[in-house]
Amino acid sequence: MNTGDFVWQTRFNVGALRNEVLDLGEDDVLNENSTFTEIAVGQAIGLIQVPRWAGVNPADGRPMWYDADGNLTYRPNDNDDSINYKDGVANYTGGFGNTFNYKGLQLDVFLQFSFGKWAFANTDWFFTRTPDFLMNLDEMVLDRWRVPGDVTYFPRAHEGGTDFNETANFRTQLGTHAIYNASYIRLKNVSLSYNLPASLTEKLNLKGLRLFANGLNLATWTAWPFYDPEVAAGTNDIFGNLVAASYPTGLQINGGIEVQF
Repeated sequence: MNTGDFVWQTRFNVGALRNEVLDLGEDDVLNENSTFTEIAVGQAIGLIQVPRWAGVNPADGRPMWYDADGNLTYRPNDNDDSINYKDGVANYTGGFGNTFNYKGLQLDVFLQFSFGKWAFANTDWFFTRTPDFLMNLDEMVLDRWRVPGDVTYFPRAHEGGTDFNETANFRTQLGTHAIYNASYIRLKNVSLSYNLPASLTEKLNLKGLRLFANGLNLATWTAWPFYDPEVAAGTNDIFGNLVAASYPTGLQINGGIEVQF
């Protein structure tokens, strides 16, 4: 839109990905029964295979899963009881932005998005969210089971490094409860600038003078409960479904003056 003094420009891009293994040559499956790296014809790359989570037993605080027949179990078998749950490849990625110009003032806002990716946050899960007290924990573990009748997401606390009696270790036995949606929308870039009019710059013997401020990674809307959904996998990882000590994208704010002589 252009009205003379005011100009508004909009841009948008989106990519869609269909993720399915079509052929493996002489094989139908590679890395069979692997939680994160199985590759099978007809399935998605990055498929996550884990037992279904059944919650915490309100009577005694023990973690529960479902077996292959849909029965409650305290000791699931990954090979027999796992289901094809989610995958680590985003279905849609893209961005959209707007640029507004009014005389010498310009505002540019850009958002990026990624939808459909799921992952296991390895480092965060083992070190901050499993109540066996091996080290510092996230405050959400305070909502763990304490007395009979408690209905909660986290099982009872126990001595560090030990299993519950006749129960798989909640810390190491994964399930659907440990896999999180890494979809997000991020306010990736906001920039504001002002070009001084020629009537002023000429008096200063300058060809131009521009004031600007810029912010990167200013806000993120996501269901991912850990540090940063944008780095929820390495750049050379074809599976994309497991995060290990990924450093979050930094928030940056810059400003300055551009002078043309």
